[in-house]
Amino acid sequence: MYATIAVGTDGSETASIAERVALELARTSAGRVLFLSVYEDEPGMERSAGIVKAARARAEAAGVAVDSQHGDSWRLAAL
Repeated sequence: MYATIAVGTDGSETASIAERVALELARTSAGRVLFLSVYEDEPGMERSAGIVKAARARAEAAGVAVDSQHGDSWRLAAL
């Protein structure tokens, strides 16, 4: 039903809800998730990387195929 589900994540409570819903949809439809996190400055880069790493770990633990990207808004706008 869903081949790839893209989820923007920033580590917030609402983003966590979106992650859980996306993981469930991907799991039940044999799809994959793509986690995206954007940062605006140097300190945000480390935070973004950690958020994506944690989201990937949750997907892998759930047995869901996962991809991820984190970067500044200009780089991710090209996706």
